[in-house]
Amino acid sequence: MKIMGIKQSISSLIFLFLSFANFGSVLIDGSPIAPALYVFGDSLFDSGNNNFLPTLAKADFLPYGVNFAKGVTGRFTNGKTVADFIAEFLGLPYAPPCLSIHKSTILTGLNYASGSCGILPETGSQLGKCLNLKEQMDLFEKTVRSDLSRHFKNPNDLAEYLSKSIFIVSVGNNDFLNNYLQPKLYNTSKRYPSPQFAQLLMDHLSHHFERLYNLGARKIVMFEIGPLGCTPSIAKTQSHSGNCAEGTNKLASIFNDKLRATLANLTFTFQGSLFVLGRANGIGYDAITSPLKYGLEDGSNPCCTTWNNGTSACIPWAKPCFQPNSHFFWDAFHLTESASSVIATGCFNDTTVCTPLNIKKLVQWNARRLPQHCTCFGDSLFDSGNNNFLPTIAKANFLPYGVNFVEGVTGRFTNGRTVADFIAEFLGLPYAPPYLSIHESTILTGLNYASGSCGILPDTGSRLVRISSNDYLNNYLQPKLYNTSKRYPPPQFAQLLMDALSHQFEALRTEAIHAAQVGYGEHRPVLHWLYHALNQIVTSLIWDGFHPAETINSIIATSCFNYSNVIKKLVQM
Repeated sequence: MKIMGIKQSISSLIFLFLSFANFGSVLIDGSPIAPALYVFGDSLFDSGNNNFLPTLAKADFLPYGVNFAKGVTGRFTNGKTVADFIAEFLGLPYAPPCLSIHKSTILTGLNYASGSCGILPETGSQLGKCLNLKEQMDLFEKTVRSDLSRHFKNPNDLAEYLSKSIFIVSVGNNDFLNNYLQPKLYNTSKRYPSPQFAQLLMDHLSHHFERLYNLGARKIVMFEIGPLGCTPSIAKTQSHSGNCAEGTNKLASIFNDKLRATLANLTFTFQGSLFVLGRANGIGYDAITSPLKYGLEDGSNPCCTTWNNGTSACIPWAKPCFQPNSHFFWDAFHLTESASSVIATGCFNDTTVCTPLNIKKLVQWNARRLPQHCTCFGDSLFDSGNNNFLPTIAKANFLPYGVNFVEGVTGRFTNGRTVADFIAEFLGLPYAPPYLSIHESTILTGLNYASGSCGILPDTGSRLVRISSNDYLNNYLQPKLYNTSKRYPPPQFAQLLMDALSHQFEALRTEAIHAAQVGYGEHRPVLHWLYHALNQIVTSLIWDGFHPAETINSIIATSCFNYSNVIKKLVQM
């Protein structure tokens, strides 16, 4: 992928977490809140394109589309898809299948998604003709160059229209279901270990997104692939314990982990763009394994009567279950309208489903640059692996630490992501790598200098190695090792820490001013810092005796980013 030079100055955020004192469809005058919705992907989004193609992958018969008064539409579900709900929330009509439009120019968006297809051109070909992602981009380019350019006489007006439109993509599922997991038909599983196959998909996907950007798209939402091992087509045909085939789910997790980093890199690379990650996998898995939380009753079985005992597509005109709204799955692959509503509503309103911005906020986003640099300081609450490289017993380089990461332990002192990781995601940046892990390359998106067990005072934690909770846990509250509790009453010790911290902040400020004056090549970082005291102690969801679990880190980061407005104000400086 071609990396574009960054001509303007880079705003940065510096985070310090020095204590474990911590937390917590809109229409305008009846008009649409975005000019158009453009849809790309596979059968989860297809609104009828496969009706016009010579393929076995069709949904042009009942009980598909049973919820629509006019009957079947070509959607692979009983009613609306995630894309349809998002169109409603935006105040737009459903995006019609592009292959159904021949003469008129549709200004409210089109749907290019095609069932059974994927990112790779060969995916799904055993079922007949479908529109792979390259072909969908070809059709969108034709829409822009031929149809829209005739309507918008001024190129600037067309560019503004596209920059304000919303683009949503759901693709990649079939590259596993209709390719990698079909060794009798495709050799990809023999040629590529799963991480390399996921990277192959990322390389192709990045190229297509670069093309989409060059055609004018700026606000793009890409959904994760779902928990593949939970689909009835897999869960009912593989031996496993529990609800899902977790080995197959791991394939999806590898893809999704790479997708998160890829989208962050695209946002960083392409000026004025924001690539949003739709966390469909997590909310889907939760709804499948705990359906009652979402008003569902059955997260495992398809509602319609399918071929091959619940492991394939709906049998034409067979009567479906009595209560489709209580099921997560419509057939062995696709969601019911109710399940699609859960995901779409979460993505439109909730930044824990779509990040760094939900779609409602993405509409309001004015293409200003988010910070391109995030630097972290602190202790084990932020340490992303620096202590792995130090002679210390304060390490987290073993399981169960890092159990939520597909690649295994990282050195983080929790089960998954830290507050710093979540904030990086919200900013559209990759996680700041540990400073001590970088030897040759230059990291422009920020580094993590945090170190477990250390603190503000230089001797804090020195019995373990050799900011913050450790000045108490590993110093003041260790009278056999340190004499600070004998020398200072609590108020005076706290003041001592504040004086030391102020001195370090002043040194940081001086360095920031110097950096801004001198510059770093063509990059002139404007360094901001954040010291946000969160003063409610959380007594639940603790990972070990000192550190919060990923769930609590998410709550802290989300609260800080969205509700306190501290970070948002820094971003706007």
